[in-house]
Amino acid sequence: MIENRTKTDEVVIDAAGHVVGRLASVAAKKLLEGQKITLVNAEKAVFTGNKRSIKGHYLMLARRKQRTSHKKITVWYPSRPDTLLKNSITRMLPKKKPRGRNAASRLRVYTGIPNQYTAEKLQTIEKAQLRGATSSSGKILKSMTLGDLAAEMGWTKR
Repeated sequence: MIENRTKTDEVVIDAAGHVVGRLASVAAKKLLEGQKITLVNAEKAVFTGNKRSIKGHYLMLARRKQRTSHKKITVWYPSRPDTLLKNSITRMLPKKKPRGRNAASRLRVYTGIPNQYTAEKLQTIEKAQLRGATSSSGKILKSMTLGDLAAEMGWTKR
């Protein structure tokens, strides 16, 4: 089955100020529906929570060991913000089924805004945006951008 995709089928989303988990779930759902998704400004996406616990969790993931083989000692984990965001989206897709693999192939994630998308209108997802410094119960929200986390994990290119 050959599908004719036009430029209008592609959705370009600005990830700046979006909460990573909410953005990933909405993007995964759109990918499974057949849309092509391009995310720009991946380094400006936001994790909510305590910075020390976020850094500790992701540094633990990056430094864990594989105990089943003596040939490959460490488990690879990305440190770039675009690959971190792409992995969080693709892990929400059914990777062992063809529709999940096809959906993952329709996803593009970039740090910054590439030249081909500067003239396009960037969309935002209202449900995924970080609305303010306080939650609905009045609690102060702590947050950390994906670029800051990547810098803590060793990403040097900004």
